[in-house]
Amino acid sequence: MLIRSSGGPATVLDSVRQSISGADGGLLAAALGLFVASQLLRAVRWKVLSLRTEIGLGSAVPLTSVHIGLGHLLPVRLSDVAMVGLFRHHASVPLGDGTGVVIVSKLLDLVAMGSVVAVVVAAGTGGAAAAVAPAIAAAGVLGVLLMPWVLRWVRRPVAAVSARLSRGHALLRWYRELRCASSYRNSPLRLVAGLGISLGVWILKMLMFLMLLRAVSQPLGGLPVWKLFAAFAVTDLTMALPVHGLLGVGTVEAGWTAGFALAGVRGAEVVRAGFSVHILWLAMAILVMLAALPVVLAGRRSRRGETAG
Repeated sequence: MLIRSSGGPATVLDSVRQSISGADGGLLAAALGLFVASQLLRAVRWKVLSLRTEIGLGSAVPLTSVHIGLGHLLPVRLSDVAMVGLFRHHASVPLGDGTGVVIVSKLLDLVAMGSVVAVVVAAGTGGAAAAVAPAIAAAGVLGVLLMPWVLRWVRRPVAAVSARLSRGHALLRWYRELRCASSYRNSPLRLVAGLGISLGVWILKMLMFLMLLRAVSQPLGGLPVWKLFAAFAVTDLTMALPVHGLLGVGTVEAGWTAGFALAGVRGAEVVRAGFSVHILWLAMAILVMLAALPVVLAGRRSRRGETAG
């Protein structure tokens, strides 16, 4: 629909090719640097949020790059399921612990993104949106603190299901690990630190989008930053929520177009820039993932050797 409304496949493909080939190299390098920096912060966050199992940065950094790359390739957040498996097989993190830290990280991502965008929009419009940011942060932290209580309500259904399974004890063990791994009542500073890191991640992410957009589209890149951040947030929601398809093709561009429409900006230039930014973003994610894969595989082989020895 987006391509058809913007002049057809040939027109859009040609304009996207031209915008990518003529992109500013310095801005692309800056975007890549911001992208890598945000991944490093995410890796530190895994370590900070892990309550029962130590996740070393030597494992967390390459696993984070693989996780983010898979997030761009796989649909409906299957990468989060894959990350639990990566933690289990490449960092010896129990399944319940891995599930807990992934869920909490996703919640903090949504809280941080909402907070960052609320502050920027308030600064740009002079409105009262800034007051929403601390409310979003407080609600998100409260939600994480209440997770063990919420999980307590599903204990009986989990026990009933496990009783009917041949390997029901594994399900019960996963459930117990998940409850313990998501209980931050005795470690509030870890949760606060995780939220602070998440805010840093999303500031870097928004700036990365800004660099990519300015590299491929001067007209849109010159818009007020608050409008751009609002549009970027809607774009990334299509990746953060389980709604995007394989490679995110179409769904990311739809989120991009919807985000700019909410900011009051429409037209073929928005669609062209959306496809261009998405292709560059996808290329960066795959490039960093391919660089990290040998490290992950080498670490797996060394652990197997130690076990055999």
